[in-house]
Parts: sequence; structure tokens; C-alpha cells
Amino acid sequence: MQSLRSKVLNFAMRNRHLLEGRLHREAFNAQTSIQAFREQCEKGAARLAKLPPGVTVEPGTIDTMRCEWLVPSGANRDRGVLYVHGGGYVSGSCADHRGFVAKLAARTGLATLTYEYRLAPEHPFPAAVDDSIAAYRWLLATGLSPDHILVAGESAGGGLALALLLALKEAGLPLPCGAVAISPWTDLTCSGESYRTKGKVSVAPAESWTVF
Repeated sequence: MQSLRSKVLNFAMRNRHLLEGRLHREAFNAQTSIQAFREQCEKGAARLAKLPPGVTVEPGTIDTMRCEWLVPSGANRDRGVLYVHGGGYVSGSCADHRGFVAKLAARTGLATLTYEYRLAPEHPFPAAVDDSIAAYRWLLATGLSPDHILVAGESAGGGLALALLLALKEAGLPLPCGAVAISPWTDLTCSGESYRTKGKVSVAPAESWTVF
């Protein structure tokens, strides 16, 4: 059952335009600034970035890709989660997902790795998939067994987590023990009925899934 806190947070996210003094929900168009949208996401996430007790941040790099471990106290470092952040493939970072991923790490007791795959439109497909494969290969190179790796992600990150599984299979690489796709964006044609029926209650800016 959805908690009261969750309901309040969900309502605030869907109606943030009212909380910011605007009557109408933000809508994307061809003139929308992607950089401004990214900055808005970072600013909003900063309000929720408090780490749970016992969780520490270990920043690092995978080749030139920024990454960070969110490590709960007492975590067994022989196993972990590879977390793929969301953001519509055009935004998202370790920083703006830190609060959520840290809570996931705390609840599961597992060290959780996030990484900053290249974003569109500067880096079109398959850049994000290639970077995800690189992150998974890096985990294997550290000595982590694939049987001890769980892949997870939300929204675009959920879809990318599923794409990663397919890419690993096609490359003949050992598969992780499992995957968790949280509200994954899988219909990139944006043609499903839910785009019409559920668009008004989406937490994403209006038309953001079709403009770019």
C-alpha cells in the first residue's frame, strides 16, 4: 500500500508548477533548453539528497565516466547493485539521483554503483548502452561475480537496464543474477495508449517524451 508520505511527494512532483507559483504545468517544445532542464533537475534533487544514516559516498571514474558507490554500513562488498539512472536519456547524474539511490542501498544493505552514461542529444544511441556495458565490464574486472550483481534502474534507466541485458546477451558476456526495472520507459515510439490516457498525470514535463 502506498504510504501517506509517498502520496504527498507524488502530488508535489506532479503539481510542482503550483508550488512554484505557475498556473500551468511545464511543457516542452522545440525551443526548450536541455541544459536548463538538467540544471532544474539537479536543483530539485538537491532538496532530497540527504543520505540515510550509515551510507557513505565513494566517488570514482570508469575510464572517463564519473561514477560513485553508495555504501551502507556493513555491506558485503562481494556483491552489489549496478544502478542505471533515469532522466529521459537527456538528463540525470550521480548527484541528482544520490538521495534515491542511497535509500535503495540502505534498504537492501547492498553497495550500489551509479554512473554517468553519455546523454542525448549530444550523444545519440547507442552511447548510453555502450557506457552501460562498459560499467558492467568494469564491475566484472574488479572481481565481482556476475551472480552477485543486480542491475536496476528507473524510467529511462529502467529501459536502459533492460537494453543492457540484451546487449550483454548478444555480446556473449555473463549475465547478472537479476534486474529490477522501475517504471521503465520501454515504448520509445511513444505510440502506446497510455501516452494519451496517462500523460496528464505524468511527473515529466508535458510532451517531453515526443519533442526530442
